[in-house]
Amino acid sequence: MTEPCAAMPRNPTSTAETAASIARLLEIERRWVRPEELPSLQIAQEIWDSEHRPTDACELARVLERVLRMCVEAGILYAPVLLLRKKSLERGTWLPQTCSKPL
Repeated sequence: MTEPCAAMPRNPTSTAETAASIARLLEIERRWVRPEELPSLQIAQEIWDSEHRPTDACELARVLERVLRMCVEAGILYAPVLLLRKKSLERGTWLPQTCSKPL
């Protein structure tokens, strides 16, 4: 990620969002995720939780970058939708419903 992310305001996590999963936030339909890709969603959930569940576009893209790198380093097949969402966030062509500004 480059400079524009550093300037973006952060959205605080609301009480309603604390019950959410990253799969729900990213609008991932698990039925389209192959069984061998499921561990990548668990890694995504763990990293997202450890980062205090960010919902703004920049921070979410950073979380997804960490997830993808971790999966590649560990030899884990990641769900392609994770890369799709990361790229879409960076381009500003998709935002979670809780986001108000593109990167």
